[in-house]
Formats: sequence, C-alpha cells, structure tokens
Amino acid sequence: MILSVVLFTIFNMTHILYKQNQQTYNITISKIDLETTRLFLQKQIIHDNNLIKLTLQNTNLLYDNNLLLQNISTYKQTFDNININITICIQTDIKLCQDMIIQKKITD
Repeated sequence: MILSVVLFTIFNMTHILYKQNQQTYNITISKIDLETTRLFLQKQIIHDNNLIKLTLQNTNLLYDNNLLLQNISTYKQTFDNININITICIQTDIKLCQDMIIQKKITD
C-alpha cells in the first residue's frame, strides 16, 4: 500500500514538472520568435524604409510573402517621422505581446 502511494506521488510530481517545463519551453520559444522578428525588421529597414513589404495575412505575419510569425492575435503598425511602432501579440497556449520601435533610415 505504501509503495503505491509513493509511486503515485512520484508520478504526480513528475507530471506537474513536465507540464511546467513544457509551458516554460513554449513561452521561451515565443519570446525568441518575437525577438528574432524584431531584429530582422531592424535589419530590413535599411532596404525598406517604411516596411511596406510587411503584411498580415489571416494569423500569419509575412515579409515579402515569406512567413515571419504564426498565430498572430493582435497586430498594429503606426508611423511617425522617425519611428515605426509595431505591436504584435502571439496567441498559443498563452498570449504573449511585444511592442517594437524601429527607427527609420535617415535619408539625406
């Protein structure tokens, strides 16, 4: 009897740890996806000053018809004279958002 209680407790703890680890993994991957997208857009601003090739199609964010991000729940892009402000939220198991401020290339 005691052995079955111990085994059940160990199994239950292992299951809880696995679920927590999986959730942490998914959050980390989403953060990496958002950050790499921000870095990519900062690099592309040199060639595409207003990021006109950046589009949202259903729940996918595309740049020049190439997939950047999936599962987009919120997307907003605003411009001013100096910056492009982009808000992106990804909805998978949780909702994760990032505000990006990308400085436009200064033209002479």
